Amino acid sequence: MQEIFLTTLGISETFANNALQNQQDGVFVGEDKHGKHVPYNKTTKTAMDLVRRHIESFPVVDGHYTRKDSNRKCLRADLNIKRMYELYIVQCKVQIPEEDIVSQAVFRKIFNEEYNFSFHVTKKKDQCAVSTTHHQRNNEGTLTKDIKKAYDKHQARKIKAREEKKKDRLILTNQSRSSITNSWKVVTLKWSVTTCTHQLNLPKKKTEVLVPQQWATVMQMARRYDPYMIVPLKYEDIYNFKDLTKKIMKFRKEDVNGKKIKWLKIRWLRYTKENPDCILFKYKMDDAFREMKVAPTSTRGRAAEKNHLIKKYTSRQSISAANKKRLQERNHSF
Repeated sequence: MQEIFLTTLGISETFANNALQNQQDGVFVGEDKHGKHVPYNKTTKTAMDLVRRHIESFPVVDGHYTRKDSNRKCLRADLNIKRMYELYIVQCKVQIPEEDIVSQAVFRKIFNEEYNFSFHVTKKKDQCAVSTTHHQRNNEGTLTKDIKKAYDKHQARKIKAREEKKKDRLILTNQSRSSITNSWKVVTLKWSVTTCTHQLNLPKKKTEVLVPQQWATVMQMARRYDPYMIVPLKYEDIYNFKDLTKKIMKFRKEDVNGKKIKWLKIRWLRYTKENPDCILFKYKMDDAFREMKVAPTSTRGRAAEKNHLIKKYTSRQSISAANKKRLQERNHSF
């Protein structure tokens, strides 16, 4: 009989017993406990606070294209909610258990409802002057020989720089092994030619660095998977090398043959262990190396002196009131 009663009403035995225990004169006098318990999948306050701290860790600036009295802040143009969530996942893996990591939907809800943030929109107005002038004059039919010659040289330097970069990538390092060694005999530094790709690479990705702290995010986002570990420098990490450079180096305006050195045109520097007092350099990738003496006197055969570096700063650096005012006025030009 009991089974027929429960089946007819579609209830369990526990439900029926609770109803009988909380009735008086046929009327239910108990307390409805629906919704009184904490849902098993409720996001904890700690997890939500971590999301807030992560969102607030990104530098924000006042919107350039909003009204002056607007409270809306702008994040970097190359960020979006999905990318911020990916960085949040990387951060949380080493801080909290995996089960406490919130979903992207919860992350998006907190971002949209608790913060008046938007993503900065950049205008792609930085362009390579040489290429822009060439294309514009070519389309207008006013291309001159000088402009054509400058453009061809520009393209040749760019191609040569890319070839050198490709060679560097083919050089075997140490495969998958990491090591620290003092056996290297040659150190080389190469600079690419200023090209359209160089100047428009960041604008094409909607990137604009507005404050120095944003460079940390740029570097971290350079590799989506297994991102780089960034260690921000503080003022006490910076040393003063001025006295040291005066002691061990001498700035040169001429090479060993008496020819003037055009420092801004240098594209390749080479340092060799056999000749530490000299630096080899060239202006073009296919030029022959020229040599400059950088040591005040020869150090060959001498015991190396111990040098003691001093801290560059003793406190955090600040900007003047005039510079702060100028920056605020520039950021509120509309």
